[in-house]
Amino acid sequence: MTINSLGSGQSDSYTFTDCQLDTLYVYHTDATWFADTYADHLDFRITLDRCNPVGYFDDSRGLALVVTGGYGSASALSTTRLLGTAIPILFGAPTCRDGTGDAGFFGDVFGALDVSGITLGFDAHAGNNTLAKRLGNRTAAPITLSAYNEGYYQQDYTFNTDYTAMTDAQIINLVNTAWVGFVLSTVNPSLHRYPRILGSESALFNSGAGIAKWSAVAYAAGGWQIRPMATGDPATAFAGIALERIPGGKTGRILREGVMHKTQLAGLSAATIAAGTVLYHSDTTAGQFATTGPRVALSGRAADWAYFKASAGQ
Repeated sequence: MTINSLGSGQSDSYTFTDCQLDTLYVYHTDATWFADTYADHLDFRITLDRCNPVGYFDDSRGLALVVTGGYGSASALSTTRLLGTAIPILFGAPTCRDGTGDAGFFGDVFGALDVSGITLGFDAHAGNNTLAKRLGNRTAAPITLSAYNEGYYQQDYTFNTDYTAMTDAQIINLVNTAWVGFVLSTVNPSLHRYPRILGSESALFNSGAGIAKWSAVAYAAGGWQIRPMATGDPATAFAGIALERIPGGKTGRILREGVMHKTQLAGLSAATIAAGTVLYHSDTTAGQFATTGPRVALSGRAADWAYFKASAGQ
């Protein structure tokens, strides 16, 4: 099943209720895209309500700027915030995600404006979706961008030259060369989203260490709280797969049954998966999966896709 977003700027909905879907996965694409404004190219809210398990794969190409903190002891804290006159030009309305200060769970801020540089429409024309075009020549009209955290550690950058002939990578490198403790990069914000799978997902509190997106979780003592699945846990402790990063002390979404692409399985992005392939919980890295081991986790459904059903809580 293919869903194609075109860049209408509308937030439409697809809801499938009590359906037996004759497909392996739902495929989202922006193959024909017309807008050069916003970076989240998923124009639809997708909900599967009591349907048979199917996968989801997003192949859209939007990119937004993201500033991530936590690099260096001076800024290894849980929040990242932005200041400056460059924000409406480069970020639009930013979204903040707080972390814990632990590696992999630093706070970040990502923008709403597209900087992917993809061509637009049926005639594949260029749009205003690069950093060079959004900045232009700033020699006579400088703008500023500052990143800071809750410890009041702050780094500043002034855009004050002609950027029209620069690549996005060159502009990003200028900022990162000047900053210490924060990193500017790009992210596809559509990949932060996953369809609602009613009947097969839960929102649970993480009482343990940070849980990486696409990793295995187990119930914590007492139930209805989760933690990363440990290398010593039995296979029967498997409670599901995290659909988002879940810092310790935060609540996040987990999927208890589903069909997952190998890039949605921590530790298996480079694995070879075919129908019938048996996949396991990693014995060396908490929360990850492996192609060998004694603790069975998933079974191959087709090339690059695997099915799982959590053991715990069923």
